[in-house]
Amino acid sequence: MFQPSISVGYIYDGHTDVTFKNATPSALGVTRIEKTIQNDPGWYVGVDVPVKINDRFELAVGGRWDASTSDKSSLEVYNNGVARREWEVDSRKWDNAYVSLSYAFYRNPSVSLSAMAGLRWDRHSVNFRKPVNPFSILSNIADTADFSMKNFSPVIGIDAVFAGPRSGMWGGPIKLSLSGSPFVKTNVKHDENFGVIAFVNLDADSKNDKYIRFAAEATLLNFKAGTTANGALSINADYTRFETNGSAKSRQSLGGPVTVSRWDYSTRASEATIGLKVALSF
Repeated sequence: MFQPSISVGYIYDGHTDVTFKNATPSALGVTRIEKTIQNDPGWYVGVDVPVKINDRFELAVGGRWDASTSDKSSLEVYNNGVARREWEVDSRKWDNAYVSLSYAFYRNPSVSLSAMAGLRWDRHSVNFRKPVNPFSILSNIADTADFSMKNFSPVIGIDAVFAGPRSGMWGGPIKLSLSGSPFVKTNVKHDENFGVIAFVNLDADSKNDKYIRFAAEATLLNFKAGTTANGALSINADYTRFETNGSAKSRQSLGGPVTVSRWDYSTRASEATIGLKVALSF
């Protein structure tokens, strides 16, 4: 059975905390950078294509594209509060793609349980413009900063599908999912440009990072789609979180020679969404 679906929804919560610390030697006098990125509000579009191989196995591929422009400022703090400034978020995107294989190991008329394994790729990027409210730092309205995080995750999980209440065309299955990974591989880049001559470019890598996702979906409406397909409208919500820790290297200059520093780094990135999904079964 072929069951493509498309979903759209609202990103209603989430933020990303980024910390670079213990710079050796200091980068332009800075040994610690902390940035809190406000991710909401925003919208997403997702596509999922599950294919039933037989009555037990299901192969699925899909992806989601998130985007937002936020009115909230993102705070950047240097050297434990000695200096700071705020940034406008010019654009923020969080995209992902996945492939998975699931096996229904338990089924009865009321509930079905499936084990899942797969691979997931994420890219989270934010562009910052127009720094404001500087404190103890030389700052110009033309300064810019860019952040990106890429994650590659081998994922395992479990899905539970309940029969759910149904009356005629209304109602239907309820699905709960839990997935995650303790073996995420991550690359983080953070670049700051001070005018046209000074810059700090940070590049970080880590592995054995952590990812977790909770998801829920409830069928609202069932319908016929032509003579060969059935359709369903459902409401879904999820919460996704990444935690990373590792080492970083920076290149920096005040307009003269480029110097190099070593750092420790960590990130905490999360978002929560709610939306609607339309699925067809052929």
